Amino acid sequence: YRAGVGVNGSVDVTYTQLEQIAQSAGIAAEGTGDIYWAVESSLLGSTALSDGRKLTVTRMKGIPTVAYISGDASEYGSGSKALKSLGGGKFEIYTKLTRGTYYVTDSNDAEARYFSVTGGAISEGAAGSGNTSSEEAIYRITLDFASGTSTFEKITDVKYDFKMSGHVVDLPYQGDGVWGKNNFSATNGGNDTRYYLYMSFDGKQMRLGNKNPDYASADPNSFSEEGDSNFYVYLMEEPSDQWSYYFKFPGSYRGTQNTISVKLNMSSDVENYYTYVTDQTIF
Repeated sequence: YRAGVGVNGSVDVTYTQLEQIAQSAGIAAEGTGDIYWAVESSLLGSTALSDGRKLTVTRMKGIPTVAYISGDASEYGSGSKALKSLGGGKFEIYTKLTRGTYYVTDSNDAEARYFSVTGGAISEGAAGSGNTSSEEAIYRITLDFASGTSTFEKITDVKYDFKMSGHVVDLPYQGDGVWGKNNFSATNGGNDTRYYLYMSFDGKQMRLGNKNPDYASADPNSFSEEGDSNFYVYLMEEPSDQWSYYFKFPGSYRGTQNTISVKLNMSSDVENYYTYVTDQTIF
């Protein structure tokens, strides 16, 4: 592990980085081991390395490599759902909670560890201990076991936006991290093929945009297959150029009242979140 600090006389190493270093050094969870650090300096092409110093570290029980949600307040009841791993002990899921109890665990077997994830923090609890949901809402839940923090962002709406004619359509939640709507007018008569998606977190609207600001100058001739990489979505602030980072449907839809169905898949089952548009009924 190398940290560049420029002319600074110190460096901050986070718990997550230290955990990764200890793991890479072969120190087992709950084990103790030695790692070594040194300072390298350079000037005018010459470098010098200080003597190594020993740092003895003890790893905790271990950051989970998987995380599950279950319970009657979850969408999965007596079953469970794996959260999407973002790496480094961080996980997220787009899901609905109702009133009741839900559980966060690191496995589905009798040896599962149970975690409290309320109040912005994560802590390990007794076997079988749960969390209480006091309302019905849809959330993006982010759990960072490395830093011991949790966030619950309430998703208040998801919208399809055809900017050319000001045609905006609400996309209802279908369950399991999926939003969408069947058979509505793509353009409402507008002469364009670009469409946009928005998701609001606690009232703040975010763009679900394409990875490219202008990925296709020509109109598609047909609908793409579900999961096509050109339709992967990325959360972003509203761009200064409101017409960029768009998606497209076929050019034959320009200026018509032809209908489409739209799906937004933010399920933890998929490797890349995506939007899908088709002339067929989806739901």
